[in-house]
Amino acid sequence: LSEDHTRRLSVNLKTSKSPVKPLGFLLAPSSLEPAGGNVDWDLRLERDLDSVESGWEIRGMLNLDQVALRQKDFGKTIDRLTGSVSFLGRHARANNVSFRVGSTAASVSLEVSDINSLRARYSLRSDNLAFADLPFFAKPAGLMKNALSSGEVNLAAGMQRLRGVLT
Repeated sequence: LSEDHTRRLSVNLKTSKSPVKPLGFLLAPSSLEPAGGNVDWDLRLERDLDSVESGWEIRGMLNLDQVALRQKDFGKTIDRLTGSVSFLGRHARANNVSFRVGSTAASVSLEVSDINSLRARYSLRSDNLAFADLPFFAKPAGLMKNALSSGEVNLAAGMQRLRGVLT
């Protein structure tokens, strides 16, 4: 019981540099499969057991080191995923997380207003964005120099939507 007499579940998770593959079920949405790299985290997960609508709160830090994730639907692999994610209760923030998809290297920053909804505002930058590396172009060809994108991504239960501006 907490100080206000509500029943709360608290789980502390801590690991130092560990292979991501056996821990992937904790990290990735079901559309992604861990393929390599390392992670470490120090997280506290909490949930109010008296309210179904309350959702999870997470506090702490997740560090990604050269993580590889395979996208199950498109077969694309996200490689060299490196950076940190700060969890601040229901909010999360990742700044300058770098990764590679095919020949495209990029960095992204995310601002998640509610971790329970799996929606985030993003900004992405790539010096050389190859259209062939993106899953949503029918006949990929071409390269975009100094690409910038910002918008919203939604990964909620089977929705996987991206809405933004690419310049």
